[in-house]
Amino acid sequence: IQNGNDHHQSAHASSSNSSPPHRTLRSLLLSKKHGFELQDLDLDYAMRSLVGGAAAGGGVDDILGDGQQQQQQHQRRRGGQNQRGRRTLAKKYLFGKPRTEWGKPPSYVGGGIGMKELTEGILEEERHTWSIPWPYNLNDDVDNDNDNDNDNNNPKSPSSIQKWFTLTMSDTYQQQNYIYQEMLSSGNQQQGAGQLHDPNSLAMFVADNPYFAETILQLAMVLYYINDRGRGSDLLRRCMFLYEATLPSNVLPNLNDDDNGDGEDGGNNNNGNHEVLIDFDRPPNAGLFSALFRIMQTSGMSGCHESALATGRFLLSLDPLRDPMGALLILDYYALASRRRRRTTTGKAGATTGEEVETGAKFVVDLVETGGDMIKVHHRDPLTDRHHVCGLADMPNW
Repeated sequence: IQNGNDHHQSAHASSSNSSPPHRTLRSLLLSKKHGFELQDLDLDYAMRSLVGGAAAGGGVDDILGDGQQQQQQHQRRRGGQNQRGRRTLAKKYLFGKPRTEWGKPPSYVGGGIGMKELTEGILEEERHTWSIPWPYNLNDDVDNDNDNDNDNNNPKSPSSIQKWFTLTMSDTYQQQNYIYQEMLSSGNQQQGAGQLHDPNSLAMFVADNPYFAETILQLAMVLYYINDRGRGSDLLRRCMFLYEATLPSNVLPNLNDDDNGDGEDGGNNNNGNHEVLIDFDRPPNAGLFSALFRIMQTSGMSGCHESALATGRFLLSLDPLRDPMGALLILDYYALASRRRRRTTTGKAGATTGEEVETGAKFVVDLVETGGDMIKVHHRDPLTDRHHVCGLADMPNW
């Protein structure tokens, strides 16, 4: 044990002497160099890979002829044309191709949900209603044993490395949310109280409000509970489709593979130099976290461990210090269960070497050793309001 500790201390010392390969935790979690693949987020691709190619029934492309399939692929690459002959570019959805019957979700102006960045100007306007949550508002040089009840030392604006985003509800969506909350309330004695405890009432609400994400997710989990996984998975993906249509490209993982091999892949396209964060406690952001968590959970239950790992890594990147869904408790299992192997690459040209490693196991090691300086385990004592912090490798000792 002593030799192992000495080896760990020497390895930690050697790694601290060299410059850290990742400036942000997001650049580590969503790094292709560390095993993150965009295609793993596609649930259709994951199921086809699990059962062996097209036998999974990958949708309309699998039953078309080769010529028509090539024609559609060529049209998708170049963009289609609408009825007026204007050229349109189809959006690529990371979590799978949407079904035709789902329709197009309304925009924020059209009565749906939107997303905005919480810039310094917006934070100044909302200083009385929202502030940067703990522990992101702590100074980097905070003493682990000192009380942090003096908020004057905490920054009122995000650091240069943080970019905060939040979902916003339109007036129409807020009205639907108000009705939803009223139906959820079991303490209200008025008519309609607690109706969503009845699956039939829940299904009728989803039918009347097909673009309200929270009830779609709730109905999906009801179907999973009664072992109707087919329709449950369809509704779960439909819920994620609503959120993905809202998320801007700088919040989603990078759509372009531009791993430059120097440890900071993604660059500006992937926000590799910033932490893209979303406050779980600010409504209605919790629905996005719940949808990602359920996709991670159901993918793991189906044996699609690569998809579960990729979804969990994206989920953790949105709030790594608080980890409201507990993704860190299961990511190591998904990483080791994926058992994906690939040869290491060196240099900007991506030349392969003879060494073959398991990307999942390597990711766990890199997360603890490299990401340990960026992701900390935070705990605030509710009695003394004292803040405790330690790295992943130091747990469970404070």
